[in-house]
Amino acid sequence: GWYFFNTVVSAGGGGKGGGGDSGNGAVRFVTPAPFVASIPREASAGDGGCNDDDTTAEKRKDNPPLQYATSPAVTRSRAAAMRRQQILKTINDAGAKLGSLEEGQSEGTSHRKKEPVMTDQAIAADLGWMRGAITGLTWSKIGPRHRLWELDEEEEEKEMFWRHRCHYLDRAKYFLAPCGYNPRPENDENQPPHHDINIGAADGSFPAIDKSRPTSETPLSLLCVATCANGLHLYLHGRYRLLSIPPDNSVNDIATDMVCTSDLGTILLSSKMSSPAGHRLAVYFIRSLPQNQYDLQQISALHCSVTAHLQTIRQGMANASASWASALRPLDMKFEALAKLLRDYGVLEAATASDSAAGVRAQLLRFALEGHSSQNSDASNAMDQFFAAATMNDQLLVRLERTLEANLAGVEGTLRKSVLGPMRALVHDAHELRGLSSAMGAGRTKVWEEDASDDDSSCCDCPPLLDIQETLFFCRDVENLFELLERCLSMLVDARFRLRDIMKWIRGTASQVKARGTAVDSVMRENARKRRVPDSVIKRVSGFLSSGPKKIDEQIDALRNANLTEQVLGAPLSVFFSDPTTSRCTLPLARHHKSYNSLMDQKRILFSVPSALSASSQLAVDLFDQPRNILSQTVERLDILHSCDGNDSSPNGRRSFAVHRRVGAGIHDISSSAMPKCFSPKHSQSGGFNIASERQWTLVAYSSDSGSPLACSDVIQLIAIPCGRNYGSGKLPSYFLLSSVLLPKDAIVSDLQFYGDDGCSALTSGIDVKDHEEGRQALGVLVERIALNENADTSLLRSASEELWMLPYDDLLFNVCTCGANSLQVPKVIVDSCFQITSTEDGDLIFNGNMAIIIRSK
Repeated sequence: GWYFFNTVVSAGGGGKGGGGDSGNGAVRFVTPAPFVASIPREASAGDGGCNDDDTTAEKRKDNPPLQYATSPAVTRSRAAAMRRQQILKTINDAGAKLGSLEEGQSEGTSHRKKEPVMTDQAIAADLGWMRGAITGLTWSKIGPRHRLWELDEEEEEKEMFWRHRCHYLDRAKYFLAPCGYNPRPENDENQPPHHDINIGAADGSFPAIDKSRPTSETPLSLLCVATCANGLHLYLHGRYRLLSIPPDNSVNDIATDMVCTSDLGTILLSSKMSSPAGHRLAVYFIRSLPQNQYDLQQISALHCSVTAHLQTIRQGMANASASWASALRPLDMKFEALAKLLRDYGVLEAATASDSAAGVRAQLLRFALEGHSSQNSDASNAMDQFFAAATMNDQLLVRLERTLEANLAGVEGTLRKSVLGPMRALVHDAHELRGLSSAMGAGRTKVWEEDASDDDSSCCDCPPLLDIQETLFFCRDVENLFELLERCLSMLVDARFRLRDIMKWIRGTASQVKARGTAVDSVMRENARKRRVPDSVIKRVSGFLSSGPKKIDEQIDALRNANLTEQVLGAPLSVFFSDPTTSRCTLPLARHHKSYNSLMDQKRILFSVPSALSASSQLAVDLFDQPRNILSQTVERLDILHSCDGNDSSPNGRRSFAVHRRVGAGIHDISSSAMPKCFSPKHSQSGGFNIASERQWTLVAYSSDSGSPLACSDVIQLIAIPCGRNYGSGKLPSYFLLSSVLLPKDAIVSDLQFYGDDGCSALTSGIDVKDHEEGRQALGVLVERIALNENADTSLLRSASEELWMLPYDDLLFNVCTCGANSLQVPKVIVDSCFQITSTEDGDLIFNGNMAIIIRSK
């Protein structure tokens, strides 16, 4: 498997705006995604995911070991990067220098053939990259709405509904009783709800719940994780795995660039290191994600809260069980000594532990009611010897009583703070989930789909993200678990009172046995009179000794795992930590519901606390898998295909790529002269498409050779793909925009990168920004200027300088091209239709006659 972790430096967890700074750093481990594809080789963790041992690689093909490695894209280790460069250089040099060896060489000599220069995909497979090695990471947050956009009736209704709905969210701190886990509500309304407890995972390395966890009002943020051969995985707020998209062999490469639109509904994947024989990019459209934005906010917040509560309960139960196992051990040793004495005197026969406990309980009851009796001389002598032993000294008994009381108080404190507190919060969250599912079921989410009969876009109802019946079952199981914990705590409190009474009776009886036969005015007689217990204590002790252990259920042996002291006290608390138990309780939830009552008639068995906790955890996993299953059905993919002549002019034989996102103008009623900053591309002909009303755009820029013998220059092609919902009749966009820029002959593109100011500060959530508009936008081009000879021969090139050009592209004229069914085919470069960059006598660059390029020499 694979895993990764992200460091939350100052996560904006809460408040009504959701942009507050918690100020607490935490390392958060993210649950790994299951494998959806595989490759035959895996890498070791020693060299950051690479291994150049051929023998080891062959062994891994047959029997791949279970290994875990952190991707170099996450570690950012310079040593790992240098190691990888050395391996790549070694492989390329080996393919160029080594020839085929003659056959018949001595055994053990390697037979190698001359290999061509390997592509990046072949290198990644040959080096044995792990299937889940991370090749790309990006974290995007939902952006504000541009002030130009006009909302339709449906969007206005959704916004108004959310403004009223958010006042009733995250109110657990006002409904839950204050305790060590749930603190008292603070006066500051912007303070997010949190839980003051520091129980970590199995290794105790990080807190289970912290103040930086997202709330229902925290704006959505999306962590996109691209893996080598395990697909693309999306995590809401970096914690809740919302979606897993199967991998694609064409974009399975070593390093991946990703960009999300501001509404998180479109993801563009591009591979930096690709083969020159043709590169394929992919655009994923998740239309239902922005449409279910507010529901997903609540689901993500409840997922973080529910999983943290379950984790805390599980850890608290483990601590309580371990404490209870040793809490009564000192008294167990004394009762075991009494059982041995009774067997030695022939009062008890050697039998099972439950028979021994019943015999000890019967003799204690008889001695409490009759005292020393001549009719049962053996039993009385054994009891006298037990109470007159040196270990029954009063000071030792006082110390034993205090120790036992402290042990049981510690177990009760652990149960109340680490189990009962999060259990109450879990019940509240379960009912919140049920209310959310009911709200989603009442108002169906609408998605845009293509109608097969006509060209009009139509709305159809899709199932809600959470099923009402499943949330009802989850509420039932959580309440059953809560009822079990209440019974467990009730039995523990009863055990504390019984232990206090029996220790008082043991102290008084021991003093009476030791004072028997002494003088009337002796000190022992005086101590016996002082320590004599009242009749009420004797009645309570004889009561629970005669009644025996409490019955959990007729079908359950409550004494199976109980120790001797539990059986004597009649409080078999161990049964809650191990054996299954049943309950005939009547739950308050949905008693009037027919399906609920029939289900309760069929399933009345409640397991032990660990079993019930495991069942609730599994049901929670299945419940939070429902949004993933539903959203996966709405994912649409568009492949970007472009041809290549194989005459790339870049020194490394690879193209340069860059991806970016822009906010469009959308539907508005403002004139073009007063239009604020946004991406409103100029186009030659619309082709019947409503280009001006698009809200979201993704941009792709890549460089290639012009392919023309008359213009041996590099060309930058800029592609603009609409990602809003105004696509026309189909799900996927039916058109894209294309513009080409021809560079001078003495300029070779080394790298491309977009520069853009989205108008949102990184320190705020961005969702509450007023009068939002974009800032400056440009395309950064890193070029290498070469010195040409007098005949302009490009066969002998000499690097003269390296420069950075800033290319403003908003005023470019784009051509409208039609998309295919599931693909976008970029046409070949036509030199006559390119915008040319020319040099003046002063060395300045002129673009399209009036657009200057900013040059910065490096």
